[in-house]
Amino acid sequence: ELTARQLNKTIEYMHEKKMYGKLVFYIEACESGSMFHNILPSNINVYATTAANRHESSYACYYDEKRDTYLGDFYSVNWMEDSDKEVLTQETLNQQYKIVKTETNKSHVQEFGDLKIAKLHVSEFQGRKNAEPIILPNVELNLVPSRDVPIAILKRKFLKTNSLIEQGVLLKKLNKMLRNRQYLSQKVSEIVAEIFHDQKQEDDIMNNHYTLTDFDCYDKIRTHFNEECFSLSKNNYALGYMYVLVNICEKGVSPAQAMAAMERVCVHPPIYGIV
Repeated sequence: ELTARQLNKTIEYMHEKKMYGKLVFYIEACESGSMFHNILPSNINVYATTAANRHESSYACYYDEKRDTYLGDFYSVNWMEDSDKEVLTQETLNQQYKIVKTETNKSHVQEFGDLKIAKLHVSEFQGRKNAEPIILPNVELNLVPSRDVPIAILKRKFLKTNSLIEQGVLLKKLNKMLRNRQYLSQKVSEIVAEIFHDQKQEDDIMNNHYTLTDFDCYDKIRTHFNEECFSLSKNNYALGYMYVLVNICEKGVSPAQAMAAMERVCVHPPIYGIV
């Protein structure tokens, strides 16, 4: 449960203590741009790229029928495959960024921080390999939004099996997963309604993505939501609704008012496993 402020404060501490010369991040996650947007300084020798902007999903890829899972994530696969193909002493970070941004066409790859670092060669950060660039096999990508991977896997298992008994078990799991998601979504909507009592404002909060500027408010109500409503580490699906908490703060709602609404709505016992 690493927050943007925690990450960036750690980076700034490392810079102050001279714990690195130049630092490069590749971050693969849904809404990964939120970890650096409006918060990473451009003067502390850090360059970061992310799989997505601050309000969209990243994508899983390369489904393995034998292992019944996705083997990679689109953005990460693209930059790692590029590193395998290219001569890293000749390719710059900026050149790689542009290639990966073009190839990762399901989300908007972002860059942050000190963009002058992007003029350096990839080899300065990934090593000077002596091996010849490899030729990658041409295989199906099987792209799916990362947060929908559990559902996609169950659907694939259902379509693959010829056993009616197994199909029944898988269908039951799938329906339970979808009901759990609906329950969480409904609780978030109830929190918003408890705060605003106005359908137009509620729709605005649920359907738009405001830029986070009030980090104090957000950190307080995110922590409260995590403790009182749904543990983020144990209910991954809840992460997709953190933008709602951002919107609540950016609308000027006080943390006390938002937390009180959560306490009135989240009267259920602890729930785990909503994915």
